[in-house]
Amino acid sequence: MRLFLAALPGSLLVLALSGCGPNPNYSGSWTFTWDNDSANTNAAVLNQDGDAITGNYVNDSKENCPITGQLDSSGAKMALTITCPKWEIKSDGSIVNPTLVEGKYLAYGDSSGDFKMAKN
Repeated sequence: MRLFLAALPGSLLVLALSGCGPNPNYSGSWTFTWDNDSANTNAAVLNQDGDAITGNYVNDSKENCPITGQLDSSGAKMALTITCPKWEIKSDGSIVNPTLVEGKYLAYGDSSGDFKMAKN
């Protein structure tokens, strides 16, 4: 959980908490969108155990690819590796909220771009 404090005019202190509750769980069905292209999406299912993330990603050839990953200690970032038979994707994302992760990826060793991951 991230805590934000802001002072507003008149010395009013505003407290905002990101996320929904102290321990959001990222288990469930997700959709990856690559390079902000709504036609370039893939389904995934994630399982969370503490800070560890595992799961399954379905690539464009309909092959199942294992996902492994980790939440950082602050709970603000998620790093995932998707390992398919002929290639791998490494992604580093910022957790916008418990249903949206946005960040950068590296695929095939030399292709990079932006991704979004939205919980279904």
